[in-house]
Amino acid sequence: MKRPSGTVALALFLSALAAVPAAGAEKCSGREGDPDCALYLIARQCIDTSAPDYCSACPTPRSGYCPQPATCDTTTEVWTGTSHLVVLRDRTMCSCPQVTHGLALPTGAVTGVEDPDRPAAIWKFAWGVTDPAGITEKRAVLVANPPGHRSQNQLHIHILPLDPSKVAALEATPVEEVSDLLTVWAKADALAASSGLKTFGIVVHKAGAAWHVHVADALLTDAYTLLSDCSKPARKR
Repeated sequence: MKRPSGTVALALFLSALAAVPAAGAEKCSGREGDPDCALYLIARQCIDTSAPDYCSACPTPRSGYCPQPATCDTTTEVWTGTSHLVVLRDRTMCSCPQVTHGLALPTGAVTGVEDPDRPAAIWKFAWGVTDPAGITEKRAVLVANPPGHRSQNQLHIHILPLDPSKVAALEATPVEEVSDLLTVWAKADALAASSGLKTFGIVVHKAGAAWHVHVADALLTDAYTLLSDCSKPARKR
């Protein structure tokens, strides 16, 4: 499987997490030890290997930096990053490497799609990883699950291959076309409001020269992507 250029071998591991409804969830800053903030803890403590307490502060350190055994499930893989945004390999790739699965998340505390502090640049940043990760423009899809269908209260955009058999069903959901990924949040908010959705998740994929932005209140990662190929039970993430 093709990897992003310059990738340092790491893997994202999260221990089994109970699903926590996230509507009105508190930001993870100051709650790093809570189960719903595992992704935030990784973003804050597992990226910068130069921190003097790196190996003790990071629950899943980057491979090669700490003395403990480094396996896919116990290390963090970073695909790319800046001081504000980072893309990690999702833990599903440890048991299902045939389905490329990344997570784009902010390094600051942002709960999810409902948080007014959500960064506008995250969708464009996530899309920039699809081709280096080996997902063609035609097959790439970005997904943010709704508050009631996730267990992590740190905003994360799933980077996955679209299931071609589910495209028709996806296009049947409320949709708006955008030419600039920086407008995804505003388009999704307006689309959800006009569709009567109080809570919603977002699916973005390329359609010709533009992108389609869909909203729905469902577990969107499993509904429209190839995650079902991993033969895993439905999960909330």
